Amino acid sequence: MLVLQHNCRKAYAVTIAALELGLELGVGLVCLQEPYNRGFSHRGYLIYWPEGDLQSCRVAVAVRRDLGATLVVNARMDLTNHPYALVVDIMEGPRRTRVINCYDNWVGAEACWQGSSPQRRRAIEDIDWRHIFHGRCLLVGDFNAHSPIWNPQRGARLNAGPLEQLIEDHDLLVNNDPDIPTRPKTSPGLSIIDLSLTTLELGPLEAWETYPGRPTGSDHEVIGMRWAPLAPKPPRTPREGVTGWRIKELQEDEEAMKAAAETWRALSQAQAPLGDTCTREDIAQEAEWISEALTEVLNQHAKPIWVTPFSKRWWTDPVREARRQYAGARRLWQQGCIEDEHHRTARQTYYKAIRQAKRECWEAFLQGSQEPGHHPPGTPPTPDEAARCWLALKYTKPQDQGTTPTLYRAQGNTQAATTFQEKETLIREAAFPQAPRDRPVQCPPLGNAHTEATESAVKQALFSQATQKAPGVDQLNFQALRLLWKWDSQRIVTLARQCLRLGFHPPSWKVAKGILLRKPNKTNYSLVKAYRVISLLNSQN
Repeated sequence: MLVLQHNCRKAYAVTIAALELGLELGVGLVCLQEPYNRGFSHRGYLIYWPEGDLQSCRVAVAVRRDLGATLVVNARMDLTNHPYALVVDIMEGPRRTRVINCYDNWVGAEACWQGSSPQRRRAIEDIDWRHIFHGRCLLVGDFNAHSPIWNPQRGARLNAGPLEQLIEDHDLLVNNDPDIPTRPKTSPGLSIIDLSLTTLELGPLEAWETYPGRPTGSDHEVIGMRWAPLAPKPPRTPREGVTGWRIKELQEDEEAMKAAAETWRALSQAQAPLGDTCTREDIAQEAEWISEALTEVLNQHAKPIWVTPFSKRWWTDPVREARRQYAGARRLWQQGCIEDEHHRTARQTYYKAIRQAKRECWEAFLQGSQEPGHHPPGTPPTPDEAARCWLALKYTKPQDQGTTPTLYRAQGNTQAATTFQEKETLIREAAFPQAPRDRPVQCPPLGNAHTEATESAVKQALFSQATQKAPGVDQLNFQALRLLWKWDSQRIVTLARQCLRLGFHPPSWKVAKGILLRKPNKTNYSLVKAYRVISLLNSQN
């Protein structure tokens, strides 16, 4: 996996530039030190922060969104919950690699962050590393320290004692190139303060490099590193990573619609419809077959929707050109050809281009000039423009974190749920307590309600549902079911009628996808009661 690390100087422009560079390079993980910490989001990443006051945080880890199908990421707040350090476990199949992102500086009295003790100390001294360094571990960060251990050209030590002791105690390997600075300067000597350290179990990194030709506006270099892959990546199956299909585009293509209808007709000929003598097992099999067959048809004839990491809309060619011009000025500054003032002016011009592009993109969205058929002001808004107003309101609201910290059942409970499976079990037990099993269930006798399931009644039930509703685990929304109705409405009516006749709910309809949401205004989001679950059922249900 390719990993980036970068100090962003707390600047929004630098933070976004680092994330955009990550998309260009195809990295899986971006470890940010001193990121912009006043709230931001990016369509290409899921961003992990330490729990607590966001403005005190000096680290963040961004995971590319489309890797959710191949990786499991666990934020280990149980190991440390410190604004200057963040631990995440990356599960690639059976193999775990622990990544620790750290920003080391002075904390305590007269520092930006004091913590529980006013004693002046280095941030890494707050952390119990004995519980962290187990197995494959990668420690990256800006350590603000100088030592001959990682920079042989440096004679004197500065702020390096705790880090040197950490390297010695845990036999850490320094992966930096001793001839490449990580914080360039025009004065003599090399400055190497951004380090990449690994345990013996992980071993030396497969690759380590900087990207001086792709500056972000920070005074630190962007560092890229890669550890050896577990195995050759297998080709992606047609179903893997698909979150839906572009059914509207399929309906607009007459030839594709005819081919899809013919494919469904061929599949349905091999599956006899249900009759009044069918059993519950027949109904369960029919419900599963409809879902699988419709999925197969859509996979063949409809364009799939994938989880894809997108760049910012305003990260356009003019911004890239501004970055290229700043890269040239930065290169001349490093060579001593221009003064510091000229370098600062070039950097501010680059920042200004980013702010201008973002502002113009937002203003164009509000004015609707990006939409076709834009009409003059003063006329009533179209339905699309009214929807855009609500979308603009959504964009202006603070973004909730899409990550879940280490969870506990109750205050004072020491048993922590850290892995994805442990959190899933704890949430399921808390949100869906089991009903008593010793109470007998009285089922009413079978009647003739199934005769009321006429074609018009089933159609009304189907077409009264909004097509924008989120689907269940089968990813088949009501738009897909309306398509099926057009091809084979009688099969849907028959299935509904037989379910009512036997009072039977197919097991495949009882499987739901749970979406975890944070309850607002809670003080402690490490407690499972601070969350609620909404269930997304299969649309056939």
